[in-house]
Amino acid sequence: MTRVKIILALSETPLSVSEIADTLDKSQSISHQLSILKQLNLVSNAKRGRNIHFHLSNQHIIEDDNDF
Repeated sequence: MTRVKIILALSETPLSVSEIADTLDKSQSISHQLSILKQLNLVSNAKRGRNIHFHLSNQHIIEDDNDF
């Protein structure tokens, strides 16, 4: 369920790990979950200053007829 919540959060805007943790009110396993999502090519990342922000690799992952 955490991965689905991460995908939904990233559908709104790119976020850093700490921003994702704040959004989900969790501090543990976010990095691990992001690593899995990256391996599946669902999310990508880009460095912005000192932070790495994650975003959806393909916005078509989230559609209006969302079945999550």
